Amino acid sequence: TLQILIELNYQTETCKIAVSLLELKMELRNMKEALQERGEYLGFALQFLEMAILKHKEQKEVPEEEELMKEEAIFNEHLEQRIIKQREKSGNYKFEIQGVTKKGNTYKTKKGKKKQQKIKLWKETLK
Repeated sequence: TLQILIELNYQTETCKIAVSLLELKMELRNMKEALQERGEYLGFALQFLEMAILKHKEQKEVPEEEELMKEEAIFNEHLEQRIIKQREKSGNYKFEIQGVTKKGNTYKTKKGKKKQQKIKLWKETLK
């Protein structure tokens, strides 16, 4: 049993567990029961294995939390960029309209002046 514990200990330390955590837990429970029936005490090895399992669980949980935080950050950045783009679009749109109206107004005034000049010429020719 000690060799099995050492092999399992080595596997958990290197995080290359061939057996799933549930199977490992079941194996630990069976070993504890067998050791208690015999009256032997190998608690330090079992505690070390339990600590390794807990560390492995914590390492799995931390990336999930980090992924959630990254997703939230990406979502927030997306919202900020969307708001900025909306502002830019509205600003450009207003600017374009102002430019068009200015051009339109200048065109209308020029057109009006040309009409006035033509009318003057007609009046002069009629007199």
